[in-house]
Amino acid sequence: MIQLEENENVEAKAKESDVADIIGADTDEIENSEEETESNEKSFEQNSHPETNNKDVNVEKNAPMIKSDKVLIVSVVVILLIIAAFFSVRYFMPKQKVVTLDDINKENIEGKLDPELGYVYKGAYSFIYNDGLWLLQLKSPQGTAVYNIALHYGARDVENITVIGGPTKKFTDSEDFYVTFNPTASDLQYTALAVSELDNSLIKSFQKKPIAACDRNETSACFDRPIVTCETNSSIPVIYFQNADGPRAVYVDNCLIIQGSGLDLVRVVDRILLQWYKVMD
Repeated sequence: MIQLEENENVEAKAKESDVADIIGADTDEIENSEEETESNEKSFEQNSHPETNNKDVNVEKNAPMIKSDKVLIVSVVVILLIIAAFFSVRYFMPKQKVVTLDDINKENIEGKLDPELGYVYKGAYSFIYNDGLWLLQLKSPQGTAVYNIALHYGARDVENITVIGGPTKKFTDSEDFYVTFNPTASDLQYTALAVSELDNSLIKSFQKKPIAACDRNETSACFDRPIVTCETNSSIPVIYFQNADGPRAVYVDNCLIIQGSGLDLVRVVDRILLQWYKVMD
C-alpha cells in the first residue's frame, strides 16, 4: 500500500508537474497571444489610418523644402528692395551739371573764376589752368575752326623771355621744318619735352611738317638722320635747340635758335608759340 501510495504520489506529482508545464506553456502562449494581439491591434490601427501616417511622413519630409522656399522668397524680396532703393536714389538725387571749357572761359572772362585757376590776358585771351597745363581756346583767322591749345606755361609766365628778331616770310610760308639739336648734350629730357610741345602745335594748329634732325653724327640715334645746323644751306627753315645761357629765342635768317637749359627750353618754346598764335608780340 505504501509503495502504491508512493507510486500514486509519484504519479500525482508527475501529473502536477505535467500540469504545471502545461499551465506554464499555456501562460507563455497566452502572453505571446496577448503580445501578438496588441501588435496586431497596432498594425490594424496603422493600416486602418494610412492617410494619417503618410501625411505625418510627408510633413516631416516637406518641412525642409518649405523652409527653403521661404528663404528663397525672402532673398528675392530683399534683392528687389535693394534694386528699387538704388534707382530711387539715382532718380531723386540732383544731376550734376557737366562743365565745359566754354563754361569756364565764360566765368573767367566775367571775373568769376579763382585767379589761381585762370586770367584774361590783354583783355581778350582766356587762360585756364588745369591738371598742370594752361589751356587756351583760339579761333582760326577765318573763324571757321576752334583750337584748344595746351601749354606748360601761360602768357604771364613767359613775358620776360627775350625774343630777338622775327620770322622771315620764307620761314612763315614753309610747310616743312627741320628740328635739330645736339644729341650729346645733357638734360635731353627737357629738350625732348620742348620739342614735343613745339611739334604738337606745328602739326595740329599750323599744319606744318617737322623733320627730326641732329646737329652732329655722333650717336646711333642720328646715324640715319639729316645733319642740320643754322649754317646749313637749305631751303627748309631750321629750328635749332641749343643748351646754352638764356632763356631766349633768336631769329637768324631762315633759322630760329631756342636757347636755355632745363625747363627754360620749354618756356622759350611756349613764348614763340604764343607769338605765332598772335597772342604776344
